[in-house]
Amino acid sequence: MVENGNSRPDGTPSIEQRIDNGRIFTIRGIDESGIGDGDTFSVLLTNPSDSGVNLLTVAPSISVTGEAFIEKIENPTIDTAGESLTPRNKKLESNRTAHGTAQTGGTNQTGSFSGGTSRGRQIVGGQSSKQAGSVGDIDLSLRIDPGSAIQYKVESNSSSNTVSVSVAFVEEPTTA
Repeated sequence: MVENGNSRPDGTPSIEQRIDNGRIFTIRGIDESGIGDGDTFSVLLTNPSDSGVNLLTVAPSISVTGEAFIEKIENPTIDTAGESLTPRNKKLESNRTAHGTAQTGGTNQTGSFSGGTSRGRQIVGGQSSKQAGSVGDIDLSLRIDPGSAIQYKVESNSSSNTVSVSVAFVEEPTTA
């Protein structure tokens, strides 16, 4: 059913409806100091096992100022907890808080993550003249079930690479 153009033909709520319901959140992690060749920066998004929601990442984006390898890693081990990132509700006046949690990790960070299952690597940017690059929605979007996590990892392949990781996610109630 389509109401005012806000639902898709199958009745699934649109992005606008999900924002109105306070179910979309964003997190952002930036390493402004610049990571060197071979150094890493990561954002880990975790869905607690008792959350009662699936996290649908709808607009993940990774930007770099030089060449880098981008990798998604499923269910890594948290060796050392990183700096917590606060999920922000896309509905500014909503008092709903996120079930999902996020933290940073990597070479210049307190957080350290290892293991997990790689969901593939790709390269962005370029080394000559410090060519910036980014990768976004289609390549990075996922569904994260309760008890699962995804690490968005950036490994620099150039010197002094400034990195930004931004993820928007919908908290969609699980069905029995």
